[in-house]
Amino acid sequence: MKLAFVSTILSYPWGGADALWTRAAERALAQGHQILIAVSPSVASHPRISALRAAGARIHLRTGFTHHRGRRERWRHRLGRALRSRGSLTGVLDAFAPDVLFLCQGGVWDFLIEDGLVQWLEETACSCIPVCQSNDDRDVVAPESQAPARAFFERARATVFVSTHNRDLAGRQCGAPVPRAIVVPNPVELPASQPPAWPIETAPRLAVVARLEADPKGLDILLQALARLGPGGDWRVDLFGSGPDETTLRAEAASLGVENRVEFAGYSRDIHSLWFTHHLLLLPSRREGCALALLEAMACGRPVLTTESGGARDWIEPGVNGYLCPPGSPEALADTLRTALDEFHRWPKYGAAARRIFIERHPSEPERQLLALAQTSQC
Repeated sequence: MKLAFVSTILSYPWGGADALWTRAAERALAQGHQILIAVSPSVASHPRISALRAAGARIHLRTGFTHHRGRRERWRHRLGRALRSRGSLTGVLDAFAPDVLFLCQGGVWDFLIEDGLVQWLEETACSCIPVCQSNDDRDVVAPESQAPARAFFERARATVFVSTHNRDLAGRQCGAPVPRAIVVPNPVELPASQPPAWPIETAPRLAVVARLEADPKGLDILLQALARLGPGGDWRVDLFGSGPDETTLRAEAASLGVENRVEFAGYSRDIHSLWFTHHLLLLPSRREGCALALLEAMACGRPVLTTESGGARDWIEPGVNGYLCPPGSPEALADTLRTALDEFHRWPKYGAAARRIFIERHPSEPERQLLALAQTSQC
């Protein structure tokens, strides 16, 4: 079988959203399938993609979307031949002739700006399986785009979401439930089978593990919430990550007077080790698929305080393994933080419950579920 994995994530480096489809591609290669991977140059430079290339996968570098929003009908005929040039994505797909195409989307609605690719799928009648990561309650699908969106989902062999929230939200946004939608969580890759021991620190240490991008990750909201907590208490927050808003966030922390409470700890490759010294994951996101940091913290036996975005409610049960609050509200986040800090003595129990729930609910190899969809699909 010929399988194509096309990523719409063009402006970000490697991230958690790449783990699911690359593991499915690795398994497919091991089973003898032919694989085409279309990714941005920054993602293509990751060692995992290099290993896939060495194992026989064909790699196509993407530098832009196949079309621009709103220009499909105007340019369909004029650019038809250019879109099928040998070096274009659609030209490469013509030559490869996949049996199944996985459209690996950073956002649920990325396909609405991939007009050229959607046109190719319609003309070839190739089986497509969208894999949808993040979504946002603030997103609005324009009325004129809702019918095309429903038609796209209807043609899909199946549509994969990484959380039930984003599956249900997508249905509301396009005006009808997404047919043949299934939820497959992202894989968790940790080096040790046993969780880190509970930290010996007697004062609460909270970790934020996220790209330093203020709006989707809610880091501006976090700093405002921390300022509302006041000077009391011996807690601190460490931000593990890098990203384009680090300078702005540092300046905002100073202006809000919380720079002594917040440590910008940089990007960490060893997620397992950081939980030896931290008690709780703090995730103030406005937009998520199902945060990999959330699943990793649970696997490591740590409770989570998160906003109700993405897959939070699939995994977090308030009063059992963590805390939930509405996204985008400094006041709500501050109130939830106060409650959590007052219950510091309960965190070990919550952490144990978090690990138990993770083991009960998370499949050890979610890529098997993804690949199984392709193996029952036909063009």
